[in-house]
Amino acid sequence: MSAKDAGESFLTNFRLLGGPDAEPEKYNLYKGLIELAAAVENIESDLKDIKDFMYMLKSKSLSVHI
Repeated sequence: MSAKDAGESFLTNFRLLGGPDAEPEKYNLYKGLIELAAAVENIESDLKDIKDFMYMLKSKSLSVHI
């Protein structure tokens, strides 16, 4: 399951079980899980950017040596 899918599942659970009228523990749990999934999604995106940048540097380095 991707971080995006997990976030969507947590959001669904939050809407069904953890809204503002729920027990504080459930509200905090689902709210925290939504935020955690969003943070992981951002990390995945940043990691992809770093990989793309490294690939570009490697490609330029190879073309200079040819």
